[in-house]
Amino acid sequence: SNQPVLMDLNASALLGGKLWMGLHSGTGLSGMYFHYIIQPGILLGYGYDTSLRSNTTHLGSTHEITFRFDKISQRRRVMSFHM
Repeated sequence: SNQPVLMDLNASALLGGKLWMGLHSGTGLSGMYFHYIIQPGILLGYGYDTSLRSNTTHLGSTHEITFRFDKISQRRRVMSFHM
C-alpha cells in the first residue's frame, strides 16, 4: 500500500527522582512535557504540542494537563487512571 512513513523521536530525563522532563518530535508535530511525581502513584503533568507543517493550514497548538493515579495491587499489577 502507499501509506506514508511516520516517525516519532522522544527524549526524557528524570531529575531528582521527582520531575520528568521530555521533548518529542514526530511527523508533523513537536512538543515538550513536564510530569511531577507528587508521591508514589500520583503524578501531575503539563504538555505542549505544536504543528511543524508549514505547507498546510496551521493546525494549531495544544496544551494538556495530566493527573495520573496509579494503584498497585497486592499482586503488583498497576492500574493507571488518566484525566
